[in-house]
Amino acid sequence: MWSVQSNQEGYGLIFGSNSWISQNPDLVIRFLKALNQAENYLINNPSAAESITQKALDRTDAEITELWSQVSWSLSLSQSLVFAMQEESQWLIQNNLTTATTTPNFLNYIYVNGLESVNPDSVNIVG
Repeated sequence: MWSVQSNQEGYGLIFGSNSWISQNPDLVIRFLKALNQAENYLINNPSAAESITQKALDRTDAEITELWSQVSWSLSLSQSLVFAMQEESQWLIQNNLTTATTTPNFLNYIYVNGLESVNPDSVNIVG
C-alpha cells in the first residue's frame, strides 16, 4: 500500500485468467510463497531491503529514505481493496467513462485460495 492521491491507498495487483490459474496452481502457490518471503524479508531486514531497493532503482539515500517513509509493504487481500474497486467502478459509471451501468461483484474475480494456503492471516475479505 502506498499513500497517493489525497492519502488514498494505492494497490499493486496481480492478474491471471481463471483457466491459467486452474491449469497452474503449483506455479501460483510458488509465486505467492516467493512474495510472502519477500514481505517477511522486508519486515525482518528493513535496512538491507532498503539498500537493495536503492541499488535497483539507482536512487540517492535521501530519495530512498523519503520513498521508504511513504510506503507500507503488505501482501494481502483485504476488504479495503474490494471497497476501493467498488468505489472506482461507481465513479466510472457516474462519470460516463464506461458503458457498464452496474458495479460488478468483484468477489467473483478474486482468487483467494492461493494466498489463503500460503498465509491465511493475510486474507481479510468478507464474502
